[in-house]
Amino acid sequence: MANTTTFHTFHALLIHLQGGLPDTLPAFIRRQKSQGVIVHLMEPSKMLADCFTESSEASAGRFMDHYETSTEYLSRHRFSPEHLLLISDNEETLAAARKYSIAAAGFQRADAPDLPAPYLFQDFTEDLGDYLRLAYCRFHGLPFTIVQTPRLILRETCLADLPPLAKIYGENHTAHWFFPAHEPEAFLDAYIRTMYGLYQLGMYTVLRRLDNAVIGHCGFDFKASPLSSSAEEVPFLGYILSEGCRRQGYALEACRACLEYLSDCTDYREVFCAVPADNSVSLKLARRLGFRSMVILTDHRPHAAGFQPQLPAGHTGKLILRNQL
Repeated sequence: MANTTTFHTFHALLIHLQGGLPDTLPAFIRRQKSQGVIVHLMEPSKMLADCFTESSEASAGRFMDHYETSTEYLSRHRFSPEHLLLISDNEETLAAARKYSIAAAGFQRADAPDLPAPYLFQDFTEDLGDYLRLAYCRFHGLPFTIVQTPRLILRETCLADLPPLAKIYGENHTAHWFFPAHEPEAFLDAYIRTMYGLYQLGMYTVLRRLDNAVIGHCGFDFKASPLSSSAEEVPFLGYILSEGCRRQGYALEACRACLEYLSDCTDYREVFCAVPADNSVSLKLARRLGFRSMVILTDHRPHAAGFQPQLPAGHTGKLILRNQL
């Protein structure tokens, strides 16, 4: 599947539960079907491996067309393993999913041993679809779409974004270059695994929905908290846009979407940003986004007492602004 696509998700959902069906499952299935996802509830007594045959190179990886209801159903829709996501509470079924290159998430029952799956959940909640899409993207190494706004798509950065982002960063000679000049591909691969994989946050590629063009970078970096002398790290919001896309409201739209994502999908309840004191445009944007408190960024880490209600006259350094979500 090409990484040029901006929104990656599974087309069909296989559900294989041997321990009984939760009361929340029917509503979840209805939501998925309303979003165009094909949902198939596999028979509890049947194993995923029974649905595949490897008798020949031509048929390997395809669903057999003679095995009862589940296989006939899936074969009719012509879905290959890369289009599927499996949910199961059975260890053997999850192992079979890995064997046949199917993304999977485990339904972890409270009274059962932990399942061997990197993505587990305990209930079919209303927002489970996004979590499953994340599991699907991580399994296939695809960039996860964070949010869509009326004009923009914000998704994780992938290798295909390197050339357009290099141009955008190069337009602003005073901006910090996100990717190192030496082996940027290796840096991005490590960044995806650490920032997106562990922190579940990072800088995101900004695409214009009208033409799918990469027009900027927006998201979060982690730095030492300006309010603590400990090693605690907190998210800092940052953004950069291509020259031709400035002063059109894109920065406000992208940053606001990132802050909403931070508030809705994480436990962070405050976020910071660093803004040059002489950059009136960025300061105005920060105010519109809800950043209120300011502290002068000096060589020494400032503490709460260092926050000041207004900028001292003649100050030209950087400011740290705080937003409480």
